[in-house]
Amino acid sequence: MPVGVIKLKIDSCATMPSKRWTKLMDERLADANRVRNAVVRAWVRWREDFPEWVPEQRRIRDGSPKVDKKTGKPVMENEMISQTKEAELFHVYKSVAPLLASDIASGCWSEVLSDLRDHMPYNHDGSKYRWQAILNFEVAPPSYTGSTIPCSKKASKLIYTDDRFELRFPMLSQASGYSSQARSPVVRLKGYKSHGLSDGEKALLKRIAAGELRRADSTLVRKDGGWFYHLVYEAPIKDHGLNPDTIARLTPLRSNSRKPFELAIADGATWTVGDGIAFAKICERLTIRRRAIRNRYKDGAGKGHGKAKFYRALRPASRSVIDAQDNFRKHLVNEIVKFCIRNSAGTVVYREPTMPLRSLLWFDQKGLPFNWTSFAAYLKFKLEVNHIAMELEPRGRSKGFPRIGVAQHKLEYAGSWPVSKNDKDKVDTSSIADFAAWPA
Repeated sequence: MPVGVIKLKIDSCATMPSKRWTKLMDERLADANRVRNAVVRAWVRWREDFPEWVPEQRRIRDGSPKVDKKTGKPVMENEMISQTKEAELFHVYKSVAPLLASDIASGCWSEVLSDLRDHMPYNHDGSKYRWQAILNFEVAPPSYTGSTIPCSKKASKLIYTDDRFELRFPMLSQASGYSSQARSPVVRLKGYKSHGLSDGEKALLKRIAAGELRRADSTLVRKDGGWFYHLVYEAPIKDHGLNPDTIARLTPLRSNSRKPFELAIADGATWTVGDGIAFAKICERLTIRRRAIRNRYKDGAGKGHGKAKFYRALRPASRSVIDAQDNFRKHLVNEIVKFCIRNSAGTVVYREPTMPLRSLLWFDQKGLPFNWTSFAAYLKFKLEVNHIAMELEPRGRSKGFPRIGVAQHKLEYAGSWPVSKNDKDKVDTSSIADFAAWPA
């Protein structure tokens, strides 16, 4: 199921003074980071004290060995940590943050173990997993100083009616000495009138509160002097009855095109998508403003007040560039989805460009920012929501099939490349082994 996120600002606390609640939340944020770091340190010490440990068969509550019901094979412990030590690490919070609610501590514990099991980047020369790289002194253990608190879906409750929009979640433990009402406070969320929510988000919130759409484990975030609730939910899927055998191929273009991407179907329609000219004009205007602010500061305006005044004036323009990227990405993906629905294309092959090719494509040639990673993630989400399959290079170290390099790109768009006498600009078609495997 595709997962979506709705960012909601917390207005005030309904069960205690908001000032006291904010102070307690700031303390719990420090406790959450303290628990994360304590779990990492305890795991590292244990692996250093017991270097000869090897995984054994896991056991169930009565002590008998655990066996897979389908295959009948024994279920082994993870190579990173034993079953007993994993349970011990959960209780680390009682010594470093006894006032923290156990549900928050459980989320922090799960987050650390998940981070340790992550794959290392594809260009890392060494261990495959992060926990192995830590033990081999290839990278340092993670240090947590963030501004997030996990919020469990089971322990929290969301209420959304015509006159109430509230969230109840655990914050303090019984050892804190507070009453049950204070341990699990109720906060008011901004979700009405002009609080930044669209009509579609309001309709989704009503369905989530009614139980029609499932919530997932979410997050409380400290940002810009306030608290936000990042609500994670399972997005509903719209089945348009598209043909999965009809493949649309999404390919980035060179700078001489008016739009940055081409979307084509074999023996069918071909579109260029993305309103790149409007995006370029917005970025140009914002860049001129940022340069003017920097030049004014350089000439002496505002001196004697520290850097805070300078960045306070510069930040809105920087934020506007990021917002312009987000809007451009949303409109671009919407165009791709509309093309697929109109042409009954049930599969999209996104030919992600390699790093050398990105510097030669539309965005870099025009000096425009573009986050390729965010684009791929958002494209995958929107396609899943509309029941459209997506073929993309798998993350990790494997070199996936849809990745396109400079040689393939020059072969397909030969007319858009300048002809040069230099041999390095010539295309050697014999070196393209997998080009014939693409849809015609």
